[in-house]
Amino acid sequence: MTCEESFAALGVRNAHAMFYDAASERMTIVGGADHAQVCGDSWAWAESRWEPLGVNGPSPRTFAAVAHDPATGAVFLFGGNSVLFGPRTFSGKPKLDSTLSDLWRWDGAEWEEIRPTGPSPSARSEAAVAFDSKRGNLLLFGGYTVEDGETGVLGDTWEWDGRSWTEMLPSRRPPAQSGASMAYDESRSVLVLVGRSGDKSTGETWEWTGSSWKHVSTASRPPRYNAAVAYDPVAGQIVLFGGWTGSERAGDTWAYDGSTWKVISDEGPDARNHAALAFDRSSGRLLLFGGHEGESVFGDLWALDSGRWSALLHRPSAERVDNDH
Repeated sequence: MTCEESFAALGVRNAHAMFYDAASERMTIVGGADHAQVCGDSWAWAESRWEPLGVNGPSPRTFAAVAHDPATGAVFLFGGNSVLFGPRTFSGKPKLDSTLSDLWRWDGAEWEEIRPTGPSPSARSEAAVAFDSKRGNLLLFGGYTVEDGETGVLGDTWEWDGRSWTEMLPSRRPPAQSGASMAYDESRSVLVLVGRSGDKSTGETWEWTGSSWKHVSTASRPPRYNAAVAYDPVAGQIVLFGGWTGSERAGDTWAYDGSTWKVISDEGPDARNHAALAFDRSSGRLLLFGGHEGESVFGDLWALDSGRWSALLHRPSAERVDNDH
């Protein structure tokens, strides 16, 4: 049974990619996992409900890196993982290498796989990515890879200029990590990476200048992995919700003004990680969908407007199946 066939409407989902599709003026999601399987379907939010797009595209995956180019409306998706939950071995058999390295482009109607020539980022999942509108490039950082059954954390930086990948080799860079997040600050024309410190005790903020990474020492905060992060052009700030602290899931909302982080809300969606957050330009607010809290996967949709969360869609959570999906 496919993910679309599992529900009459879109059910629960986590580790999915979500973006605003300028062509259709709708929020769109692709991939991720429901409570029992990894998905490769695409859905759009329209008239208070999710509608299946019924298009062919990337194979089923979780934790794909996705970014939107507002100038052209194109959306780029890279890599991810063909599995999500499950132990290192399942039914006595080791997991196969599962991370991906393919690159896809969404034009508002269909997905097209791009096959770059020359060097490319290695297969990876949980990479941080954002589109640099000032320079017209896609920036990719870090993530993790699985080779010969072993997991390795990455700390490399790559740029995609629309034709080819270039590995950037700055003298200073963030610590290697997976589960970091990145967003483009339109007001300051800078890319902001939200990650952890090298010793994992605090969260760090880094900014990409176009050729090097700059550590923002005044912008420390609690450590978060797999938090939902997006830029809010109405408020002119980057917003972070939830994530994994290393010991528990969080449900607070933070904002970054270019210098410091501050909590803007302790009320709203239940604590979770692996959710997706993006700005809906048609309604002028941030939308958050899905995620999980360990035992259950969410399918609720929330809107953040002027620092307040409101629920747009209530859907019961589903207990995840502990299998090799």
